[in-house]
Amino acid sequence: MIRRALDALYLAAGWLAGFFLLTVFVLMVALAVGRGFQLNIPSGDDFAAWSLAAMSFLGLAHTFKSGEMIRVGLLLERLTGRARWCAEVAALSIGIVVIGYFAYHMAQLARLSWLLADMSQGVLAVP
Repeated sequence: MIRRALDALYLAAGWLAGFFLLTVFVLMVALAVGRGFQLNIPSGDDFAAWSLAAMSFLGLAHTFKSGEMIRVGLLLERLTGRARWCAEVAALSIGIVVIGYFAYHMAQLARLSWLLADMSQGVLAVP
């Protein structure tokens, strides 16, 4: 039951990632063509950047579930038995440490930004 719910969530995240990919495309084309006609989309660069971030992170779960993630597979596929298990544990451990390091520092940055009531730069100010 939980597996079906997670698979549905991953699929929905994949579709949303596709939507944000199209959003980035439309915004970039509109910004490029608009410059030629002296037309400006307010905060268009901000929306394109946010859509790019949303596309990247929403697509991760669906990509990983589909087995399309590029990873240390080039080395791991050549190993068997205990050596493969040790290499996978080492790779996952390194990944956990790196992700933990970045997550900790991003949480500290978000906390500091919240305390300082920091706003995004650009036409559209967002906390």
